[in-house]
Amino acid sequence: MAQQTESQVETVVTIQGLHHSGVPCNDLERAVEFYTKVLGMKPSGGISSNVLERHFTGSSLPEEVRDRLRSPEGEEELREFQEMYQRARPEQPRPGGRFMRVTAGDLQVVLFERLEPAESTEEETLVRDGIFHQSYHISPKDMDRLVELKRQGNSGIRFHSGPALRWPHGRAIYLWDSEGNYLELESEEDLPSMYGAKG
Repeated sequence: MAQQTESQVETVVTIQGLHHSGVPCNDLERAVEFYTKVLGMKPSGGISSNVLERHFTGSSLPEEVRDRLRSPEGEEELREFQEMYQRARPEQPRPGGRFMRVTAGDLQVVLFERLEPAESTEEETLVRDGIFHQSYHISPKDMDRLVELKRQGNSGIRFHSGPALRWPHGRAIYLWDSEGNYLELESEEDLPSMYGAKG
């Protein structure tokens, strides 16, 4: 059997880049404060409410084309979701959903409020999810600032581990966001030059 080269392998689709990254939140306003005031991301618009309908049927459609572009399939999928939710939680009202976009450079992060809070301790998160995390780049100067804040121990930031060396390209520090999500912040640095070793 002939071997295929990587360029000959057929795929269903080819990802061209990351459109946005989603982060689950128990308290959307609290998460926005953390991601903007601690991580320095910029708000991109305000909080959007009742977004489930638009998720299934289309979003931001101009009124003059909304009827023409309506999605019967999306409307049916929305009904199915709502029925599924009501069967699982008959005492709850119909879910609406809220989110807010924040940005850092070209990166767009969407903070999605959970339909039901799922609070857990840091230890529970690690035992359940292991080291699953989102990773963001920061500057070496900001890494130094975080290392010092962790050393001082009174910043209010819930640090976990690090800084760990990621040879040969930088350092990583791990912490939890306000919602219990595990995060990695990584700085790009030339470690071989810093420590007088070969890369």
